[in-house]
Amino acid sequence: MIKVLLAFPDQVERKAIMSVLDHDAQIEVLANGADASELFSLVQSAIYPDVIVLQLDLGDEKDFSLLGKLAAFFSKARLLLISDNEDPCVLKTALDAGARGVLSQDVSPEELRFAVHGVAEGREVIGTSLALGLLNKLAVETPGTSDISVLLSEREQEILRLIAEGYTNSEIADKTFTSKRTVEGHRSNLINKFKVKNTAQLVRVACNSGHLRLLAG
Repeated sequence: MIKVLLAFPDQVERKAIMSVLDHDAQIEVLANGADASELFSLVQSAIYPDVIVLQLDLGDEKDFSLLGKLAAFFSKARLLLISDNEDPCVLKTALDAGARGVLSQDVSPEELRFAVHGVAEGREVIGTSLALGLLNKLAVETPGTSDISVLLSEREQEILRLIAEGYTNSEIADKTFTSKRTVEGHRSNLINKFKVKNTAQLVRVACNSGHLRLLAG
């Protein structure tokens, strides 16, 4: 039996997802809530799921930073995100930050149940429409088209990679043997260099411009 927690802000949509999952005899929805804060309370009440199905706005600074915290807090559960953000770079970043699957808002009942089984078995799952978007993006990209005009130091490159992987300032400080204030300074400088407003935009622009792809290679 796959034990599931569900977090979805819209009550009507949350009930619809519960109904879809209830039609699978191998899935049991333990509890549901409107947001991540309710999930934290549920686990503190000794409810331990195998899979957490939740909606996050990956383009929102608050939700983006929450992703890494959720993955760390629910270390034994696998996160399956439902998002209306179809930016391939943002989706890849979500997987790097700890999500095991990402589905679009218009996911079919069959695909949702398939995804729950998939992440429960340890596989990474990307919804069909999102996967097609990734393939289309790769198909139109050609070598040499990335904008790499922003010059980064080795330390900035390291900090940028860790930010994209969802680590907090304190965690990055521990990994790089520097202070939290130093990391905050690097994060601020990166935001200024890329001319963006927040961390979510920083990761998206750095990925689309080729910087994170270059670091990964």
